[in-house]
This record gives sequence, C-alpha cells and structure tokens, in this order.
Amino acid sequence: MAPERVLTPDQTAVAVLKLCDGQRTVEEIAASLAAEYAAPVEVISADVLDLLQGLADKGYIKA
Repeated sequence: MAPERVLTPDQTAVAVLKLCDGQRTVEEIAASLAAEYAAPVEVISADVLDLLQGLADKGYIKA
C-alpha cells in the first residue's frame, strides 16, 4: 500500500484549483485570474501551467 498524500495548497493554488472544473481551458483560467488580479495574462498563464504541471507530475490531477 502506498502512503497517503496530503495537499496543502497556498492561496494562489486554491484560486487556480477553484477554476478547474473540467470545462475551462488553461487559457480561460489564466485569463480569468489575470483579470481578477490585474496582472499580465502571459505571466499568469506561465504560473498556471507550472502549477498544474507540477500537480499532474505528482499525480494529484489528470488532464
């Protein structure tokens, strides 16, 4: 048996994960967060991709 894993996301990860509903694309999630936080969409998009890839690599999420 594998040990249990616990995910303790920070506020940024929570904001991203709340938008992961199986309907929105990564681009839509990034655009929504960029508008909410008045940040460049290119920066937010890179951060979102990095976060989601890291979670996928650890097996927390699937594409």
